[in-house]
Amino acid sequence: MRRTGVISIGLLALTGVASAGMPNKVDQSHSFSGDMGSRSLDFQRAGAVTPAMGAELIGVGLRLELTVSGGSLMIDNDGPDAGTVSVFFVANLLLTSDDVIIPAYQTSVLNADRLVVGPDDEHPGGPPVFDFDGGPDTAGMPELASAYELMTFELPAGLIDQFRGTETFTLDADLSSSFGISGLPSVAGAFSGIVVESAIVTLSYTYTPAPGTLGVLAGGLMLTLRRRRLTYGRAG
Repeated sequence: MRRTGVISIGLLALTGVASAGMPNKVDQSHSFSGDMGSRSLDFQRAGAVTPAMGAELIGVGLRLELTVSGGSLMIDNDGPDAGTVSVFFVANLLLTSDDVIIPAYQTSVLNADRLVVGPDDEHPGGPPVFDFDGGPDTAGMPELASAYELMTFELPAGLIDQFRGTETFTLDADLSSSFGISGLPSVAGAFSGIVVESAIVTLSYTYTPAPGTLGVLAGGLMLTLRRRRLTYGRAG
């Protein structure tokens, strides 16, 4: 019975040591919205945001989140035959830097569909038209009401050292869109109007526990066990 009590206390203390020994993580984030284009985002190196004296940087991660909406498609069939075309558009968030070396990390939101277009002669004598499903002059592809994409990355170990220190550095976030159409050589198109609802870039540093933390906790564990043994010894 006495031994069981000592073991239970020891396990509880060891659990505390294990929890305290878990790596610490510190995040820095930038968020923005609006039109496509580039933004410069400033971040601090790991030494400026360390969670404790002596904690060592062991990992660097990046998280890219992109939410977009809207968009308007116009397609024009200059040929005499109706047909089906495949169309797509992509909103893309690409991260680069002139200050630090990182892979070309990116996340993308895609919308794609297959559409039926009418022949060019459906509107004889009229102005240049966009033939969409045999009907109106202009029409919208099913809009991207709100689409979200998330990508997370861990930098290779060989790139971690450049994030040590305390200096500020810049990551460049480039937002762009692209459009494609295929299926009928006589069909051309254009797409515009994507709105960036939210773009979030998060930089994460992972640190080891500060040196000495485990030693202090281990010393406390040994003292606790010793006191319990002395207490049980006197009681016996």
